[in-house]
This record gives sequence, C-alpha cells and structure tokens, in this order.
Amino acid sequence: MTTQFPNADPQRLSGAALFHLFGRTVIGAYFLGQAAGLITADRTFDEAAIAGDLPLALYWANFGFQALAAAAIIVGFQAILAASVLAVHVVWTSWLFNFDPSSAEAMALFWKDVAMVGGLLVVIAGCRSTLSADAMQARHPGKSATARSAADAPPSSDRPDAQLVGVFRSARS
Repeated sequence: MTTQFPNADPQRLSGAALFHLFGRTVIGAYFLGQAAGLITADRTFDEAAIAGDLPLALYWANFGFQALAAAAIIVGFQAILAASVLAVHVVWTSWLFNFDPSSAEAMALFWKDVAMVGGLLVVIAGCRSTLSADAMQARHPGKSATARSAADAPPSSDRPDAQLVGVFRSARS
C-alpha cells in the first residue's frame, strides 16, 4: 500500500532524493561543527589574534561563512553556490594549513578535507533535482509560498460550484 501525496512529484519522493537530502544534512552538519569548533577550540579567537597568526576579524568571517554555507546546504537554498564556494574554501585552507608531506597527521587532515570536497561536489551535482528550496523554486519560479499554494489548488473548472460561480460573474457584468 502506497501513500498518495497531493501534488507530489515522483522524482522528489524517490529514494535517491531522500538519500541526497540525508547527505546534504550530514555534510552541512559537519561544516556547522567545523564552524562551532572555531569558537569553542582550546585556542580561542583572541589568543590566535594576539599570537599574530590571523586577524580576529578573519576568524569571525570564517565562522560566519562556514555556518551560513552549511545552513544553506542543509536547507538546499542556493546550495550549489554555497557548496561551490565552500569547496574552494576547503581546498584552499587545507592546502595552506594541512598540506605537509613530512607529517602523517597533517596529511590525514588534508585528505579528509579533500574527501569532504568530494561530498560537496555530489551536492553540487544533484541539488536541483532533489528535496530542496532550490528545487521548489525551480518548480514554481517567481512565486511566493502563498502563490504556490494557490497554484497547486485545482482549477476552477474542477470545482463542483464552478458553474454557479460563472453564473454570478456573468450576472455582475
């Protein structure tokens, strides 16, 4: 027995779409954790700024960027753009801070980041065809949520009182 969803697009409810949604959620949660780790790490923003490693404003900008991009990926709003920019950011920062062939630990972190970029590329490849804010916007371009619900309503000719409504409209004209 299958459940019927009104106005359901079979592609949106497929197993692949649900797995893509789950994958986006996992990858987004990972980057939310990364962003939170910038704040809650043993070495605080202030200590790093005082040590002269990076300016404090750059840490806050990095936190904001990662948190915002992760949230966009989870909900699927501008997820292609968010995942693309985040992938470039991850490759660049991992190359700068983790690429050290003489350190096995640093190289493990580098390859972990490269693997996460692979996950971001999967998000980029399939985002428009899944359960996401982008996919909803693509199905109903230029419409607000209220207009979408009105557009999903059955046409007036399908209404049982359609003839009555037509009579009243012609009487007023």
